Amino acid sequence: MKDLPLLNFLMVGTDSELPNHLRTAFHGHRNLGFTFAPTFRVALSIVKNQSFQCAIVDTKLGGGDGIALAPVIRKFSPTCIQILLTQNNRWASVDAAHALGFHLVLDKESTLVSIATLIEKKFSIASSSDSSYLVGLTLREAEILRDLATGKRNIEIAQLRHLSESTIKSHLASIYRKLGVRNRVEAIAVMKSY
Repeated sequence: MKDLPLLNFLMVGTDSELPNHLRTAFHGHRNLGFTFAPTFRVALSIVKNQSFQCAIVDTKLGGGDGIALAPVIRKFSPTCIQILLTQNNRWASVDAAHALGFHLVLDKESTLVSIATLIEKKFSIASSSDSSYLVGLTLREAEILRDLATGKRNIEIAQLRHLSESTIKSHLASIYRKLGVRNRVEAIAVMKSY
Protein backbone atom coordinates (compact mmCIF):
# COMPACT_ATOMS: atom_id res chain seq x y z
CA MET A 1 0.00 0.00 0.00
CA LYS A 2 1.30 3.43 -0.94
CA ASP A 3 1.96 5.75 2.01
CA LEU A 4 -0.31 8.76 1.95
CA PRO A 5 0.84 12.13 3.26
CA LEU A 6 0.68 12.99 6.92
CA LEU A 7 -2.70 14.22 8.08
CA ASN A 8 -1.92 16.46 11.03
CA PHE A 9 -4.66 16.92 13.66
CA LEU A 10 -4.84 19.62 16.31
CA MET A 11 -6.81 18.31 19.29
CA VAL A 12 -7.96 21.17 21.54
CA GLY A 13 -9.43 20.11 24.87
CA THR A 14 -10.70 16.84 23.42
CA ASP A 15 -11.00 13.36 24.86
CA SER A 16 -7.59 11.65 24.88
CA GLU A 17 -9.12 8.47 23.39
CA LEU A 18 -10.37 10.21 20.22
CA PRO A 19 -7.07 9.69 18.29
CA ASN A 20 -7.38 5.92 18.75
CA HIS A 21 -10.88 6.02 17.28
CA LEU A 22 -9.67 8.22 14.41
CA ARG A 23 -6.94 5.70 13.57
CA THR A 24 -9.61 3.00 13.44
CA ALA A 25 -12.00 5.16 11.37
CA PHE A 26 -9.25 5.92 8.83
CA HIS A 27 -8.52 2.17 8.56
CA GLY A 28 -4.77 2.72 8.66
CA HIS A 29 -4.84 4.34 5.20
CA ARG A 30 -3.41 7.60 6.45
CA ASN A 31 -0.35 8.61 8.33
CA LEU A 32 -2.01 10.49 11.20
CA GLY A 33 -0.27 12.95 13.51
CA PHE A 34 -1.77 14.48 16.66
CA THR A 35 -0.89 17.63 18.56
CA PHE A 36 -2.71 18.25 21.84
CA ALA A 37 -3.64 21.59 23.39
CA PRO A 38 -5.42 21.38 26.76
CA THR A 39 -6.26 25.09 27.04
CA PHE A 40 -7.22 28.04 24.86
CA ARG A 41 -3.89 29.80 25.45
CA VAL A 42 -1.82 26.72 24.57
CA ALA A 43 -3.91 26.24 21.41
CA LEU A 44 -3.26 29.84 20.34
CA SER A 45 0.48 29.34 20.73
CA ILE A 46 0.49 26.08 18.77
CA VAL A 47 -1.73 27.36 15.94
CA LYS A 48 0.63 30.26 15.29
CA ASN A 49 3.63 27.94 14.85
CA GLN A 50 2.27 24.83 13.07
CA SER A 51 -0.13 24.11 10.24
CA PHE A 52 -2.85 21.50 10.46
CA GLN A 53 -5.20 19.72 8.08
CA CYS A 54 -7.82 19.23 10.81
CA ALA A 55 -8.56 20.95 14.11
CA ILE A 56 -10.98 19.32 16.54
CA VAL A 57 -11.96 21.85 19.18
CA ASP A 58 -14.05 21.46 22.33
CA THR A 59 -16.14 24.53 23.19
CA LYS A 60 -15.36 24.26 26.90
CA LEU A 61 -11.69 25.12 27.41
CA GLY A 62 -9.69 26.51 30.27
CA GLY A 63 -9.02 30.18 29.52
CA GLY A 64 -11.58 30.71 26.76
CA ASP A 65 -14.36 29.40 24.59
CA GLY A 66 -13.10 27.05 21.87
CA ILE A 67 -15.41 28.62 19.28
CA ALA A 68 -13.23 31.75 19.32
CA LEU A 69 -10.28 29.76 17.91
CA ALA A 70 -11.87 29.42 14.44
CA PRO A 71 -10.64 32.70 12.92
CA VAL A 72 -7.12 32.17 14.30
CA ILE A 73 -6.93 28.63 12.94
CA ARG A 74 -8.23 29.81 9.56
CA LYS A 75 -5.62 32.60 9.48
CA PHE A 76 -2.64 30.30 10.11
CA SER A 77 -3.97 27.11 8.44
CA PRO A 78 -6.43 28.35 5.77
CA THR A 79 -7.21 24.90 4.37
CA CYS A 80 -7.69 23.29 7.78
CA ILE A 81 -10.98 21.47 8.33
CA GLN A 82 -12.33 22.77 11.63
CA ILE A 83 -14.62 20.63 13.77
CA LEU A 84 -16.33 21.89 16.90
CA LEU A 85 -17.42 19.54 19.69
CA THR A 86 -20.23 21.02 21.74
CA GLN A 87 -23.05 20.10 24.08
CA ASN A 88 -25.09 23.00 22.75
CA ASN A 89 -26.41 21.97 19.34
CA ARG A 90 -29.09 24.65 19.10
CA TRP A 91 -29.38 25.98 15.56
CA ALA A 92 -28.18 29.47 16.55
CA SER A 93 -25.01 28.04 18.07
CA VAL A 94 -24.41 25.82 15.04
CA ASP A 95 -24.97 28.77 12.66
CA ALA A 96 -22.55 30.91 14.69
CA ALA A 97 -19.92 28.15 14.58
CA HIS A 98 -20.31 27.79 10.81
CA ALA A 99 -20.13 31.57 10.35
CA LEU A 100 -16.84 31.63 12.26
CA GLY A 101 -15.36 28.90 10.06
CA PHE A 102 -16.19 25.51 11.57
CA HIS A 103 -17.01 22.92 8.91
CA LEU A 104 -18.70 20.44 11.25
CA VAL A 105 -20.39 20.88 14.61
CA LEU A 106 -20.71 17.60 16.47
CA ASP A 107 -22.41 16.73 19.74
CA LYS A 108 -19.68 15.74 22.16
CA GLU A 109 -22.14 13.45 23.90
CA SER A 110 -22.02 11.24 20.79
CA THR A 111 -19.82 8.20 21.01
CA LEU A 112 -16.18 8.67 20.11
CA VAL A 113 -16.63 6.05 17.40
CA SER A 114 -19.42 8.03 15.71
CA ILE A 115 -17.45 11.29 16.00
CA ALA A 116 -14.38 9.64 14.43
CA THR A 117 -16.51 8.15 11.63
CA LEU A 118 -18.05 11.54 10.78
CA ILE A 119 -14.60 13.13 10.66
CA GLU A 120 -13.29 10.39 8.36
CA LYS A 121 -16.28 10.90 6.05
CA LYS A 122 -15.47 14.61 5.83
CA PHE A 123 -11.98 13.71 4.58
CA SER A 124 -13.07 10.91 2.24
CA ILE A 125 -14.20 13.53 -0.30
CA ALA A 126 -10.65 14.07 -1.54
CA SER A 127 -9.64 10.42 -1.54
CA SER A 128 -12.67 8.76 -3.15
CA SER A 129 -11.72 6.58 -6.11
CA ASP A 130 -14.36 8.07 -8.41
CA SER A 131 -12.80 11.52 -7.94
CA SER A 132 -9.30 10.96 -9.23
CA TYR A 133 -9.28 14.49 -10.66
CA LEU A 134 -9.08 15.62 -7.03
CA VAL A 135 -5.67 14.03 -6.48
CA GLY A 136 -3.28 16.82 -5.60
CA LEU A 137 -6.02 19.24 -4.56
CA THR A 138 -6.45 20.20 -0.93
CA LEU A 139 -9.79 19.44 0.67
CA ARG A 140 -10.71 23.13 0.50
CA GLU A 141 -9.79 23.27 -3.21
CA ALA A 142 -11.92 20.19 -3.89
CA GLU A 143 -14.89 21.84 -2.15
CA ILE A 144 -14.40 25.05 -4.14
CA LEU A 145 -14.14 23.12 -7.41
CA ARG A 146 -17.43 21.39 -6.64
CA ASP A 147 -19.00 24.77 -5.85
CA LEU A 148 -17.67 26.10 -9.14
CA ALA A 149 -19.29 23.20 -11.00
CA THR A 150 -22.70 24.20 -9.62
CA GLY A 151 -22.39 27.55 -11.40
CA LYS A 152 -21.66 29.65 -8.34
CA ARG A 153 -19.76 32.91 -8.84
CA ASN A 154 -16.64 33.70 -6.80
CA ILE A 155 -18.54 35.95 -4.39
CA GLU A 156 -21.16 33.25 -3.79
CA ILE A 157 -18.47 30.65 -3.08
CA ALA A 158 -16.75 33.11 -0.73
CA GLN A 159 -19.96 33.62 1.22
CA LEU A 160 -20.72 29.89 1.33
CA ARG A 161 -17.20 29.01 2.55
CA HIS A 162 -16.85 32.01 4.89
CA LEU A 163 -13.78 33.24 3.04
CA SER A 164 -12.89 36.44 1.22
CA GLU A 165 -13.34 36.68 -2.52
CA SER A 166 -9.58 37.17 -2.94
CA THR A 167 -8.97 33.90 -1.05
CA ILE A 168 -11.36 32.13 -3.44
CA LYS A 169 -9.47 33.61 -6.42
CA SER A 170 -6.21 32.36 -4.93
CA HIS A 171 -7.66 28.86 -4.47
CA LEU A 172 -8.97 28.91 -8.04
CA ALA A 173 -5.55 29.85 -9.41
CA SER A 174 -4.06 26.92 -7.51
CA ILE A 175 -6.80 24.57 -8.77
CA TYR A 176 -6.24 25.65 -12.39
CA ARG A 177 -2.49 25.14 -12.05
CA LYS A 178 -2.87 21.69 -10.48
CA LEU A 179 -5.42 20.55 -13.08
CA GLY A 180 -3.40 22.03 -15.95
CA VAL A 181 -6.25 24.23 -17.15
CA ARG A 182 -6.62 27.95 -17.88
CA ASN A 183 -10.08 28.82 -16.58
CA ARG A 184 -13.24 27.67 -14.82
CA VAL A 185 -14.81 26.23 -17.96
CA GLU A 186 -11.82 23.94 -18.52
CA ALA A 187 -11.71 23.01 -14.81
CA ILE A 188 -15.39 22.00 -14.88
CA ALA A 189 -14.79 20.03 -18.07
CA VAL A 190 -11.97 18.09 -16.37
CA MET A 191 -14.22 17.42 -13.39
CA LYS A 192 -17.14 16.22 -15.55
CA SER A 193 -14.92 13.97 -17.66
CA TYR A 194 -14.40 11.68 -14.64
